[in-house]
Order: sequence, then structure tokens, then C-alpha cells
Amino acid sequence: MYEKEGKVLGYVSFQFNAGKICIEEIAVDSSHRKKGIMTDLIQEVESVNPGMGLVLNVAESNNPAYHAFLRYGFKDTGMTNGQYRMMSKD
Repeated sequence: MYEKEGKVLGYVSFQFNAGKICIEEIAVDSSHRKKGIMTDLIQEVESVNPGMGLVLNVAESNNPAYHAFLRYGFKDTGMTNGQYRMMSKD
């Protein structure tokens, strides 16, 4: 969770599956985007088990999140069910 002055500005939930960290949900308050909060949240997840790869799904329609994950180093590994793109980072 990312907090500032007692206010939650972002959060991430994840689980371990098949030797990877699977990010289930990540969100940043819309008025605080583009301030590095997503990066901080992902780095927090990576620090749980350094060197373990990350995977996540992003909605096909969520272009801002998709491009943010690409900038962070995630790679698009294809569609999952026609609505989500699977992304991974080793």
C-alpha cells in the first residue's frame, strides 16, 4: 500500500503461482498518477522475492496502464481471453 499523510494513494495485491509473482490488482488514485507511485508499488512487490519474475493481466482497453507497464520493463506476451493482455517481467 502507498500512503501519504494518512491517505491511501495506491495499492497492489499479488500471489505466488508457478514460480512467478502474479500481480492480481494494482491501482493508483487518478489525481496522483504519473508521480512514480506505480513504480514504487512494483518495486515493493519485487523486493518480497528478488529475482522472481512478475506476471499480470491488463485490460485491452486500458492503454495508459498498458504503456506504463511497458515503460517499466514488462513485455506483452499475448491475449488471455480476448479482453486482457498478459504481460511479464523477468
